[in-house]
Amino acid sequence: MQWTETFMEHRADDIAPDWQASAGKKFDEIRRQRQASQEAKERTNLFKKFVKSFVGSAKDETVRRFDVDRSWVWKDVQAKANEGLEKEDERNNWRRHPIRFMSRSFQNNASNLEILLLFLPNTEFGSILCGALTLVLHVRIHAPSFLLLPEMVQNTEKYMELYANDAETWKAAEELYLGILNGVEAMLSWIDKKAFSSALKAVFKQQNYGKSVEENTIKEDIEDKVTNFRQAVDLARDRRLFRIEEKLMAAPPQAAVAQPRAAFLSLDQLRDKIGINKDLAKADVELAMIDADQVSTPALNARVTAVMENEAFRRWFQTAQSDILFINGRMQLEPEQEAASPLTLLSCLLYRLLSRSGKSQPVIHLCGQHNMPCDPCGRPSGMLRCLSAQLLDAARPERVDLSGFNLDFVQGVEAEDLGYLGELFKVLLGSAKSPVIAIVDGVSWLEEGPAAQDFGRVVGFWLKLIEYLRNLNSAGHGPVLKILLTNPGVSLHAEKWFAMCRWCVVDMAEVPGGSEDEFADSVDFDDSLY
Repeated sequence: MQWTETFMEHRADDIAPDWQASAGKKFDEIRRQRQASQEAKERTNLFKKFVKSFVGSAKDETVRRFDVDRSWVWKDVQAKANEGLEKEDERNNWRRHPIRFMSRSFQNNASNLEILLLFLPNTEFGSILCGALTLVLHVRIHAPSFLLLPEMVQNTEKYMELYANDAETWKAAEELYLGILNGVEAMLSWIDKKAFSSALKAVFKQQNYGKSVEENTIKEDIEDKVTNFRQAVDLARDRRLFRIEEKLMAAPPQAAVAQPRAAFLSLDQLRDKIGINKDLAKADVELAMIDADQVSTPALNARVTAVMENEAFRRWFQTAQSDILFINGRMQLEPEQEAASPLTLLSCLLYRLLSRSGKSQPVIHLCGQHNMPCDPCGRPSGMLRCLSAQLLDAARPERVDLSGFNLDFVQGVEAEDLGYLGELFKVLLGSAKSPVIAIVDGVSWLEEGPAAQDFGRVVGFWLKLIEYLRNLNSAGHGPVLKILLTNPGVSLHAEKWFAMCRWCVVDMAEVPGGSEDEFADSVDFDDSLY
């Protein structure tokens, strides 16, 4: 079935010219009305000058013959990639270099990139983009991992019809376009440093284009923006699905025939896809308690003691329904206290208490233990993977429903897509044999910088999940989930996130002080509910 497309003819528009005319005309009209930003226009002009200068200064004759001004299309990129494989697929001398990394990125995101071409403001931008990618492959096409680029998913016209009016999709497309131009420049500088230097002096004296070509550079310029673009498309899709769901909910129910479904993967395979060591959380707790104990002070410990005696904290801990609590520490901390604060000590003690009781399933993520930029667990997606790995490790195998997992789901989990990771968390939550207490300490590391937006999405997901579970719990159904988020400093976003449930935020500045001698014994809670 993979090659069926080769033997199919698409003649619907020949038989009925209006078959897809309405969607295409509508989309073309919207694209004509949209204007590229000034940044995109200026960046495009500079990039064209750069590529021309690069080609003219290149030491390789085949590069100097490259026609920069012709009109390039997506099939040119595919053809150049496939040509390189046909000639050099037996060689592996270029197996480790930035081109290979870029090739893998394009291989994984080819469909996204072709959708992108639809959302560029005009055809000139698309020609420049395809020409730039073709040039890179023309110079260094010997990348064994660059498999045949897949054709765009069928019915591209549907993307026009579905997302033409979604402003976020257009914005994300332009950001991805600019990111690819940056990535291509980085590639060219690595390929021919002399030609790159000449182009730099001739065209870009006022800007710095000499940044290092490392995997994280290409990831930042291309892969992350591909993810953002795809999320914008998915969000547009979700808005449409929500409207459809509203109509379906109003329709009379139909009897469904339950059919057994075979699992797409096993539990062990799912563990491999999540990719988190099951003992990581316990090791983090051990290290964090040592660090926190060394840098904490009696005064700070007293403040934490007071929080644990707070009515909101006890209500969150002792009620039999799903709930979420955010502790806004407002502590004045020294740099060495930020990674492991007194609230970290509270989180670890609470985790140990619940683990010993055996009446609940605690899972924990300590952001301060994963605060390095290169730590894959330091991102919101890594946090969800860590929590899910703990749920999976404690789950009863017969209670884990894997029937809903398919290839897209598995690939989404591997790609750290927040939507798929959220679904995974919900599935594993349903398999828990007792109430789940999820503790995320030190969220200040996720509230700032590039992770802030994604973490906000995760908090929004949790708030909706808690509301849904509370309705089930009120009727005596569904799993119980309690989430504790701690920020030892001043939260930048808690007021916005919890605007509709301000009682879920404990502000330590408003909590009366506690005794400095009570901290060690203050975690003796009534855990009879668990």
